[in-house]
Amino acid sequence: MKYLSFQMIICILCLLLMSCENSGFPDFLFFEDKTSVCVKLPSWPPVDGGIGAAYPKLSFWIVEVHTPSFTGQYECPSAESLIFEVLKNEPLCVTATPVCFNSDGKKVLFFKCAGTVYPFSVHNQFENHNQNAVYGKNNHLELTWENGFTAYLMQSLFRNGKKLSYTSFELRDYISRFNWDKLINYIEEKQSDTENFYNPWLCDVKEVLNGIAFGSFKANLLNMKNVFTIDAGENNEILSSYVPENKNIQKKSEILIKKSEVNVFSDYNLNGIIIKGDSVQGLAIEYISLPLYIEEYEKTFATSISACLNDSDFLFER
Repeated sequence: MKYLSFQMIICILCLLLMSCENSGFPDFLFFEDKTSVCVKLPSWPPVDGGIGAAYPKLSFWIVEVHTPSFTGQYECPSAESLIFEVLKNEPLCVTATPVCFNSDGKKVLFFKCAGTVYPFSVHNQFENHNQNAVYGKNNHLELTWENGFTAYLMQSLFRNGKKLSYTSFELRDYISRFNWDKLINYIEEKQSDTENFYNPWLCDVKEVLNGIAFGSFKANLLNMKNVFTIDAGENNEILSSYVPENKNIQKKSEILIKKSEVNVFSDYNLNGIIIKGDSVQGLAIEYISLPLYIEEYEKTFATSISACLNDSDFLFER
């Protein structure tokens, strides 16, 4: 009789485990270790070689957190650190997009996101003993502009997978299969070339995402496509949406332009500058107002000129 009862208990436990996804309980409820991750937001204005005063005033950060089992979005002031509890070694990406004031005091979206991916960008280092005492052995992640592109790629995969009703277990397995460490190393290697500035947002983002999604990714997908440089002018009063490029603009008085596409920059008061053309001689320049930030963030940001790609443009394979 006792043996029969034990069998029944085992069966019930198995049914509970199998029905976690459908019952609203996360699939990691049983038997999995958790850890805390401390995420440090970027400084503003960015530390980029002396043009900090030219950056517009920050209103707040839009912080997005994606894991296979969780999606969160927050509005955070500057110089904050956020702590999340996650599964050990479960893939996680965090992006922070600055919302700034334009010359009229209105909130606008222009700059590309900073970001990080876990556990691929982990640094178990803390600035002081007090922080270590508070956070213990948490993983410390610093959001950087250079890693924003990688975080955006993982974020896009999470979003699309959830739209296609992937379970958290399937998403975790799918995202973890890709070699994110190698991707980060490829980008870091390109960014270390001091002679030839590299902006990862100028590669074919759709091709990169499809390469990851369909297991056909190659390093040459990270090459900038159809790009040429133009003179930024003597005053250099122009800002790129990719923050690291602004130091290069100040140093070399040149900006990168992608052929036959809309390239958006801004002046120091955050008025938009659209540059389009196939060559230096055939450029068209137009001044515009940058997209205003409104409470319906998802709708605004999806159609913003600062967004590279609609997530529905690529699909997963099961």
